[in-house]
Amino acid sequence: MYSIETALGGKKKIGEHKAGLDEVILKGLPVEAANYFKQLLKLTDKEFAQVLGMSERSFHRQKQSVKRLPVNASDRLYRHARIFSLAVAVLGSEESARKWLMAPHFSLNGRSPMEVIATDAGAKKVELILGRIKYGVAL
Repeated sequence: MYSIETALGGKKKIGEHKAGLDEVILKGLPVEAANYFKQLLKLTDKEFAQVLGMSERSFHRQKQSVKRLPVNASDRLYRHARIFSLAVAVLGSEESARKWLMAPHFSLNGRSPMEVIATDAGAKKVELILGRIKYGVAL
């Protein structure tokens, strides 16, 4: 099964952790894991900075000057990786999940799931839609 860790580059990018990803998020996810996810989704620096909830300039500074993201950016990255891994499980491939997340969706008032998952409430909407797709329930 496709996991959140896989979406973040696995243990090679995240590192070893005994207590779970929450422990890693509190320390800050490694910038390497963030870059892996950015490349996986084929996002520009500007788009990825939005995923992390920071300006593009701040993202560039973080990328060059630190090894770990701040907690709030780590939490947002985790949320996006969680939804991406769910989309892969439901839709069958990384490419299908990436395309689906980027496309406007009528159930989200024409916004893309990537835009909506900027908030936890939005992420719950997207999870609901993916659940309906998985079980064949009409949207």
